[in-house]
Amino acid sequence: MRRLPSVAFPVPDRLYYGWIVVTGSVLINFVAGAMTPIVFSFMLGPMSQDLQVSKSEFSWAFTLRVVAGGIAAPVIGILIDRHGSRWMGVVSGVVVGVSLIALSASHHLWMIYLLFFVSGSMGMSGPGGSILTMVPVTKWFIAKRGRAIAMVSGGLAAGVAGNILLVNWLIGWLGWRAAWVVLGTNMAVVVALASFFLMRRSPEDLGLLPDGGAPEPAGAAGHGKRRRIAERDWTLGEALRTPALWMTLGALALLAIGQNGTLIYRTTFFEEKGISSNLVALGTIVDPLIVIFSGIFFGLLAERVPLRFIGLMAGAGMGAGTIPMIFATSNVAFLFAHSLTWGFFAGAYMTMMNLVWPTYYGRRAVGAIRGVSLPVMVAAAATAPPLFGYLLDSGIGAPAVWTIALGLLGASGTILFFTRPPKAPQSAHLAERPVAEAAG
Repeated sequence: MRRLPSVAFPVPDRLYYGWIVVTGSVLINFVAGAMTPIVFSFMLGPMSQDLQVSKSEFSWAFTLRVVAGGIAAPVIGILIDRHGSRWMGVVSGVVVGVSLIALSASHHLWMIYLLFFVSGSMGMSGPGGSILTMVPVTKWFIAKRGRAIAMVSGGLAAGVAGNILLVNWLIGWLGWRAAWVVLGTNMAVVVALASFFLMRRSPEDLGLLPDGGAPEPAGAAGHGKRRRIAERDWTLGEALRTPALWMTLGALALLAIGQNGTLIYRTTFFEEKGISSNLVALGTIVDPLIVIFSGIFFGLLAERVPLRFIGLMAGAGMGAGTIPMIFATSNVAFLFAHSLTWGFFAGAYMTMMNLVWPTYYGRRAVGAIRGVSLPVMVAAAATAPPLFGYLLDSGIGAPAVWTIALGLLGASGTILFFTRPPKAPQSAHLAERPVAEAAG
């Protein structure tokens, strides 16, 4: 056992602290699954009916949450680069938890809009997952970054599945108001405690190396199971001047529109086809459960193949997942065909979304780069719920709407495939980092 700076508990000698950061991120992401559009879709029907507002009007609440996340992301990203997510996670957990609990006492649409906006401003939700968990993990790993991100993404997927079961049961037993109390309490307690005790900024802060181990003593270069990775650390300004960043953002924005529009309305779509709410919940759970395993697959694959191939599979595969919806009937097989296909390739999306920035631009400013780029994706994702809601309300037919989603997702995958990694300028900081092979 050993003591590490700022860590309140002893750490086993052979355990790399980065995996403890991954554990904290998994716990946070598990409860943060309640903030996703999939879980929100189960609240949409009961809340809109109780408050007597249309689904398209109510969907603006989720849009405001996403917009708030985009506004706050640049500041949060810079703060994570400088100070880590420990104290920010404590504050975020409490604020988000209280906001969700307050939803249980809301009777007016404007109040729900306000609370959704506040909960979204804390960095706990957003395209590809929480910035409070994804950015710190990318700083702790280089060679094993794919598998680390896959584990954290798996925590979010498991949280979505668990929260679907919990919300569906609570709504049926106690109603949607009680469901918000439980979700808010979980968020406040788990996020605050996990952030305070487990999350730390970077391995260098604890005298460690990326991927594991301790720094080599002077004159020991070449000894032990070490290899050196040359990584260019871009500044935010350098990254913003690359076409690759804007092409990637454009592609991910298209994907976010197709993804969020589909996720928000697919629950009511299948229920309106005559499938029972319990079967819809069961079919929907298949999606995040598949992501847990597909995320690991694509995370490991991303350590071996160029990310642009993962991007192509994400867009094209999720697009293929809308085809069963286009031809859906009351046969439950269409529901499961959608969920299985969508869930498998959603693992590719999560991998692409969270690995592209540190892989293309290095670790040093990844929080700032993701924080500044996130508003573009957020703006796109925020348009999806009202856009798809108005399209569905207009009477053009659900198959036509899902065909639009198919086109958006397919175009996204194509753009990602043809976007090559940027060539770093000479001004970009070159960091040759020793990486421990045997740790973790």
